[in-house]
Order: sequence, then C-alpha cells, then structure tokens
Amino acid sequence: MVGYDSLTFIDDLKAQNHVLAHWNTVAGNAACEVDVSFAPSSAHALNTLGPYVCRKVTR
Repeated sequence: MVGYDSLTFIDDLKAQNHVLAHWNTVAGNAACEVDVSFAPSSAHALNTLGPYVCRKVTR
C-alpha cells in the first residue's frame, strides 16, 4: 500500500530486504524493485527510511 507523498509502510523488515512491487496500469502490468537496509530503533518507534528509488523491472 502506498500513501500520500509515495510513503510505503512495510512490516517485519530484516537487516537486508529486497522489495518487489507489482501493480496494474492502463497499459498493462508494471513492476519495480529496490534493496532496503534496516536497523531497528531501540525505542520501537516507526522509522522513516529512504528515500529509495524503486527501479523498473525489465525482465
């Protein structure tokens, strides 16, 4: 789910994550991918990571 300003909320992140997103467009299906590193906060707060750029999948 992507919200306002293109913010995305993801649960259960590991130290290294590969995110692959798929969606439908008028022209057909589309996809992008990005690698995200994560170090959890000791305060158990919602961390803001990035910005990251999701690169178009062409395979």
